[in-house]
Order: sequence, then C-alpha cells, then structure tokens
Amino acid sequence: MNSAPDVRPDASDGTLKPVTIAITGASGLIGTALTDALTADGVRVIRLVRRESHSPDEVSWDPPRRWVDVDALSAAGVTAVVH
Repeated sequence: MNSAPDVRPDASDGTLKPVTIAITGASGLIGTALTDALTADGVRVIRLVRRESHSPDEVSWDPPRRWVDVDALSAAGVTAVVH
C-alpha cells in the first residue's frame, strides 16, 4: 500500500486536497476491507448509513425512498461513490 495520501487538485485554487470517497455497505465484509485499504492509502472514507448519521465520517441515506443527503456529501468533499 501507498504511504502517501491520495490527493487531487482543487479546481478553485490549484491546491491539493485529500481524496474523499463515500461507500455504501461499509460495515459489511467487503466494505470493511475496502474501507481499511482505502484509509491505509490516505483516502478519506465517508460511510453511507441507513440511519441518522452519528459521526463526521457518516452520511445518511435511504435507498427505498431514493434519498441521500447530497448536501452532506458535498460538504465532505466526496468525489466518488462505491456502491
């Protein structure tokens, strides 16, 4: 695994920002392994949870209602979602 954090250029000012990825199923077998691997590589992971979020690394979503807190994803700087 990479010891340097993954970064991307910020289009607004050209500075480098950490990569942030949202993951559904992050508490499952594959999601846990993926979260651990990404985090070890310096990627910030946001877990999509089907309840009220309780920590800064969680964002609520409700698949049956086809709803996700897009404002929270945007505020967290999420650039990709793994589902």
